[in-house]
Amino acid sequence: MKNERGFFTVVGLCLLLTAALLIQGVQEFEANYSRGVRNSELEFELQNAAESALLAATKDSSLTSMTFFSEIFKKTITVEIVSRKDAIHFRTDGNVTKEMDLTSKSGKIFMAVASCDVNFMEGKIYRRALAYVIDGEETVYFVNDS
Repeated sequence: MKNERGFFTVVGLCLLLTAALLIQGVQEFEANYSRGVRNSELEFELQNAAESALLAATKDSSLTSMTFFSEIFKKTITVEIVSRKDAIHFRTDGNVTKEMDLTSKSGKIFMAVASCDVNFMEGKIYRRALAYVIDGEETVYFVNDS
């Protein structure tokens, strides 16, 4: 009889330990998921800052940097802007396998890199935006990665 009570006590303690580990695992999973969502929100905020700075730089070409304050994250976002006058080449055939038939126009190319410090890792997080403006036109053409 004594051995049976000791066995069930050990089994009960093992079940309690298993339940505690499962609860802790769920809490850790939710914390990681929450950090991932927060990281994505910060990336979107950085991307918006980079694109906003590009639009401002196309209007004022002497602009080389901007800062934004994120109310959501309570962080200062720094955006560095680089522009360069260059020939912009356009593909006219639309067929990737053929030799490229390029026409070119003169224009200005802009790149903005937004960055801010992050709490969950050492260093900074970055996002960039690219755009170009053809001379004589006011349209800003954004270049995406997809």
